Amino acid sequence: MLDRARELLQDRRLPELQAIAAKLHPADLAEILYEVDEADRLKLVLVLDPQRAADVLEELPADLSVPIVVRLSDEQATDLILEMESDEAADLLGELPVDRARRILQRMRREEAEEIRELLRYPETSAGGLMTTDYVAVREHLRAADAIEELRRIGQETEIPYYVYVVDGRGILRGVFSLRDLLAAQLDVPVREMMRTDFVTVRPETDQEEAARTIEKYDLLALPVTDAGGVLLGIITADDLVRVAEREATADVLSAAGGIPDAYVFGPFPWPAARRRVAWMLINLLTAFVNPYLLRTFHIVLERHVVLVFFLPLVLATAGNIGTQSLSGAVRALLASRPPHRGALLRDAGEEALTGLWTGLGAGALVSMVVWLWFGDVRLAGLLLLAMVVALSIAAASGVLVPAVLHGAGADPAVSSGPLVTTISDAIGQLSYVGLASFMLLQNGGPL
Repeated sequence: MLDRARELLQDRRLPELQAIAAKLHPADLAEILYEVDEADRLKLVLVLDPQRAADVLEELPADLSVPIVVRLSDEQATDLILEMESDEAADLLGELPVDRARRILQRMRREEAEEIRELLRYPETSAGGLMTTDYVAVREHLRAADAIEELRRIGQETEIPYYVYVVDGRGILRGVFSLRDLLAAQLDVPVREMMRTDFVTVRPETDQEEAARTIEKYDLLALPVTDAGGVLLGIITADDLVRVAEREATADVLSAAGGIPDAYVFGPFPWPAARRRVAWMLINLLTAFVNPYLLRTFHIVLERHVVLVFFLPLVLATAGNIGTQSLSGAVRALLASRPPHRGALLRDAGEEALTGLWTGLGAGALVSMVVWLWFGDVRLAGLLLLAMVVALSIAAASGVLVPAVLHGAGADPAVSSGPLVTTISDAIGQLSYVGLASFMLLQNGGPL
């Protein structure tokens, strides 16, 4: 059916497309909109009723949904936005030109416009910018039967009512209960007797990442947002935070590539991306001078024993690999939760060092066996084994310690840790390998 809808849109057979589109899921229709040009996106949206069109636009990023709304008339745009969830409507209006957004708000009923204006007051990346005002709230003196009736009355106009919130006459949040609690209760039981008062809230100015961590920590399906006086302002649902996590993960990956905004990835505007990449490239080059300095320090050893040079890249590559693996896990943990305390940090670094040690033993044993069979030099084989154990242990520990220290200093570990961990891994690899070789040459032994 999805392929048929694509064909009908391509052939401009709009009446047939309208019939099929009514049966498709909004996510499927959004998939089609990703594939076609702006003119065809507009055609598809116009054959949908406002509610379905709103559902489809909620599946799209702003760079696709905004151009569609801009090309609609004020009346069409207003009808569509009124069918959206309040938080989605506020996000979309916030992306429109100011004059256009003002005209659309003026066409709404006063209470609807005020609701969206209230949401527009908060930064997009805050809990207030993420919350919706579509929730179910009841007064604490009502019975379970009254709460069910209230749910029937307004439930279709709200976000999925995972929870019912209990407020007093001033709108202050007093408690919360789930739908399961409501359905399991006797009809004449007052809601104050079944509500939970140990609820968790956030303030509207709370960063969205902090809100996401709160929902994850307490395993919630929705998180209430209250002001300083405890008045319930709105809720953040878990599905909203899935999109937040996706955006943050994308931003972190792009930051690790040099802090490049996703709008510039393979896009027509290379200069901003180039500037960001050059900055981090310069930092990487400056730290990389440590490696030639170390090679210069040990150049006599390397000149007299050229065979050592053959295996230096192997030690450096293996240390760099284990350092990067450790770094990836550490950055993910730091971005997903609060920074660990000192004891936990040292424990994690120790565990990573032990992992590097065992990895070094395994890889080093394999490499040393190959070298012994190839060159017949027991000392060279033993040198590689020891060097890999030392290099991999320290590189793995640095993959935890470096991002943690940078995070504690206020730097973004996803952006700044990579060059430092790479430099440390290479430096430790060189020191362990050539340093141990120099020590062994001071002893009386074979040729190396």
